[in-house]
Amino acid sequence: MTRRLTREVDLDTGVVTLEAFRLNGKLHRNHHEGPAYICRSAENGRLVYERYYWHGRLHREGGPAKIEYDLTGKIALEEMYYLHGFPHRDPMQGPAYIERNDHGVARVETYLVNGAKYRNPNHGPCSISRYEDGQIEHEEYSDREDAVPIRRARKRSGPGPTP
Repeated sequence: MTRRLTREVDLDTGVVTLEAFRLNGKLHRNHHEGPAYICRSAENGRLVYERYYWHGRLHREGGPAKIEYDLTGKIALEEMYYLHGFPHRDPMQGPAYIERNDHGVARVETYLVNGAKYRNPNHGPCSISRYEDGQIEHEEYSDREDAVPIRRARKRSGPGPTP
C-alpha cells in the first residue's frame, strides 16, 4: 500500500496551487480527512475547487464530492454529489447537482439516482432551472424511475427578461 501526497507550488507567489492525495496511484482520501484533490489560485491562495475520491472514484457520503467556488472562494458555484463514481443523492435529502450564480442563488438543481435523473413527481420536479433572480424558468418531472423525464416549461411572472 503506497500513500502519496503531491503538491504543486507557484514559485512566484509561494502558494500551494494543487494537492493530490493518492493510494496505490489512484486519487483517494478518507472524506473525514478532507478532499483528495484541491486546487487553489496562485494569486491569493483562494480555493478554486475540490474533489473527494475513494479508490479513484468520485465519492463522498454526506456531502458533495465536487465543489467549485466563486472568485472569493466562499460561495460554492457548483456542487455535485457522487457515490462510488456515480452522480447520486437520495432525492429526499436534496438535489445531486446544484449550480449557483455569484450571489449564491441556485440556478439549476438536478435530482440524480445512480446517475439518472429521478425524483418522485409527488415530491417535485427532477430538474429545475431558474432565472438570475431565482424565479423558476423550467421544470422537468419523472413519472417513474426508468422513465425519460417529462419536460414542462413555466411562464415567468413579473418583469424581467423573457426566455
